[in-house]
Amino acid sequence: MADSSKSGLSKLKGISIKPSLAWCFVFFPALWYYGLTRLHSLGLFSSSSFGTAMETSLVGVFDCQKLKDASIVYYNHRNCEELSNNPAGVPLKYPLYLVRDDFRNVVATTWKHDEELGRGFLLISTSYGSGKIWQWETGGGPIPIGKTLSMIRSGCRSNIVKNCTTDPAVGSGGIVVDTLHEPPRLIVAEWGEGRIVRLEENGARTPLIIQIPVDQPNVAVSAEVVESDENEESTHTEMETESSPSTRRLERPYKLLLTPFADLLVLDNDSSNNSDGDDFLWHLPQIHKIPGLESLPASRKAHAWDRLNYNSSNHHKKGITMGTVSTSSHGATTTAPTSAPEDDGMPQKILQSSQLGGMALVPKNWLQIYVTMKQGDSVVVITLALDEEDGEDENDDDDDVVAEQQTKATSKSERQSSIYLDYSQHASKPGPIEVDEEGNLYLVVDDGILMVSPTGGILGKISIPDLSFVDMTLGEDRFLYLTTETKLYRLRVQNKNLSVPTDMVKQK
Repeated sequence: MADSSKSGLSKLKGISIKPSLAWCFVFFPALWYYGLTRLHSLGLFSSSSFGTAMETSLVGVFDCQKLKDASIVYYNHRNCEELSNNPAGVPLKYPLYLVRDDFRNVVATTWKHDEELGRGFLLISTSYGSGKIWQWETGGGPIPIGKTLSMIRSGCRSNIVKNCTTDPAVGSGGIVVDTLHEPPRLIVAEWGEGRIVRLEENGARTPLIIQIPVDQPNVAVSAEVVESDENEESTHTEMETESSPSTRRLERPYKLLLTPFADLLVLDNDSSNNSDGDDFLWHLPQIHKIPGLESLPASRKAHAWDRLNYNSSNHHKKGITMGTVSTSSHGATTTAPTSAPEDDGMPQKILQSSQLGGMALVPKNWLQIYVTMKQGDSVVVITLALDEEDGEDENDDDDDVVAEQQTKATSKSERQSSIYLDYSQHASKPGPIEVDEEGNLYLVVDDGILMVSPTGGILGKISIPDLSFVDMTLGEDRFLYLTTETKLYRLRVQNKNLSVPTDMVKQK
């Protein structure tokens, strides 16, 4: 044994490494790792095909040259003639992949960039139980990090508005990243609390929306003295109705959007209202002026608030005061119905339809958004103006101006809108919409993803049969993430997500 070890040592002693070449043992492995990770980021390694491949093909292309110029998806351009003439289409170079199939009640997704890591990741909001928000990320190497838990009890904590244990659908709904703050903060729709909050660095949840205005008829009683047949005086009562504002909580806000001007947009489904439609688009401007709660105890107390008070003279210092509370049927405190005071900073309804599917910012025109909706028997994409004013003084910080903007009537008829695209032949109902950095649109349709140019021309369709997607998010890693209620898919595309400016508002 001793002889063998001595012989091994003697062999090692025979190997001589020149000091001038020692750097090679550090440089070349580091160069190999760097090249591997950079090529991975371009989609040239196995992470592009992580998961189970699904049946995916490119169909409905009317002009292959336009599709090629748009550079949206990867496919063999030499099959252009075959693509135009073959109804079955041609397969994509990178098909759709199923990456996770163990979610429960997915509602919404969003992308968040981490400046420290130098990359981003997908956040997935679920409404099952009291709610969870999951994180899915590729990571910096060729092997994806995958699914991790980001937040528990994301939609219900207090048992004040709803019972977090027994009531159905009390988790979290729509989510969006507030990039106007540094570091960025997550905005979450809490179904179980009936509100929308911003998660602060200290862990507090600052309410942004608690109550929304609802027009309800009030009965005014007027009486006049009349003579009866017996010549006796009697009282004749007439009932008159007039519209009086009241408030309610949000029901199921399933999509959130934040503009570069700090305007928060909310798509909410109200199953209790069937008069003019069940889906509403709410608009709350300038949420960057709502200061964050200072501590976790203040955050816990905020669960009992019934409204936000923007009339306070210390709006920019404390900004929020507590409303009235009452006792609920299951022993906890809950909000009492109140009349909607003027200038209270509540969001305003700007659109209502039997079905609203999704919304996205219009590139380079940050005062407009795309909205997918049902309009009569048609399924359309409209462009909707968020502000009819020509402009405003960016240096005007008066509270009176803020109150005037937040209480300005914003009914559907007062908003400028136009039909951008009618895609009824591809979809029976409106669905999620996404926009890439080049202005191309992606629309979820009945049997796949419709690709639309910035001018509104249909470029083609990615055929994905037998799947019903609830949300869609384009990441900076050039993957289009699609979710059903239980599964996560992703598709390699050529463009990144839309870059939104963060310097168009002045922080308080």
